[in-house]
Amino acid sequence: MVNKCENDITAKFDKEMINLVIRNLINNAIKYTQEEGEISILSKIDNHELIIEIKDSGIGIEQDKLKQLFRVNTQNISTNGTRGERGSGLGLYLCYDFIKKHGGSLEVESEVGKGSLFIIKIPSPNTIQ
Repeated sequence: MVNKCENDITAKFDKEMINLVIRNLINNAIKYTQEEGEISILSKIDNHELIIEIKDSGIGIEQDKLKQLFRVNTQNISTNGTRGERGSGLGLYLCYDFIKKHGGSLEVESEVGKGSLFIIKIPSPNTIQ
């Protein structure tokens, strides 16, 4: 795991909600990345917006499944993890919902066999860098 977070970032948000989102995205990255793979976390402030990126070198997500990731009842599109773990489909929906409650966005880029990048953007007019 690689930490690419900027130091001394201050932003206003619900700590418990955002912690849950980050934990879920990191858990998913671990679940879908082989042991020799890499996971990186980046945080920064850009134009009064808190940006958090969680990137992995895992198995990736098929393009037809990307459009359905943040919908409830996505259990039928869930893929087994690298050790056979199953997902419920609820975690990503909650992440998406919690970020939306902050007026932000949750985006994903992925390529099968190359990994995924989840990008959280939360507007925070009172950010300090």
